[in-house]
Amino acid sequence: MFCSSDFRPWIGLLVLAVLLAGATGATGAQAQTTDPASRLSDRDAEILARGLYTQNEVIGGGLLGSTLGFGTGHAYQGRWKETGWIYTAAETASLVGLLAGTAACATADPDDDGFEGIFETTDCFLTVGLIASGVFLGFRVAEFINVWAHPQIHNRRFRRLEEERARTAIRWTPFVAPIRDGGASAGLAFRF
Repeated sequence: MFCSSDFRPWIGLLVLAVLLAGATGATGAQAQTTDPASRLSDRDAEILARGLYTQNEVIGGGLLGSTLGFGTGHAYQGRWKETGWIYTAAETASLVGLLAGTAACATADPDDDGFEGIFETTDCFLTVGLIASGVFLGFRVAEFINVWAHPQIHNRRFRRLEEERARTAIRWTPFVAPIRDGGASAGLAFRF
């Protein structure tokens, strides 16, 4: 036998102390994981921190963004500061441009020498209407696509990152095990 009988009580107490420390978490060595998070890009870290979009966020945000617009779907999905403000500003600006342009056309005097070509009343309304409507509709289409597609793409990427993290994580746990002919064995167990 490796140990003399004089050391057996001390070894038993040491084993008991290690087991109690491990059970209470005092050693801080419970199932440690080497996480590959240090290798993540900032965007991937944000995706993991955000988590999955729920069905309510996907459907509710999609319906709000599709019907009301102006960034409401993004706000419901919690993404207004990220991209929703762009749609709020652009759609509002296009409507303000339509109103301002229409007012300018309505107050324009076609007989005045300063107003030629585009500022003739019929052409003016048509041009302002087409430009403002085109900008508004362009942003509404982009918002529709973004509010429905982004959560799906995000969730797909989140699941891929979670699978990769689970696959590459190395877990280790300290252990103490009794030996059949007396004494104990201590070490680290690795799972990868």
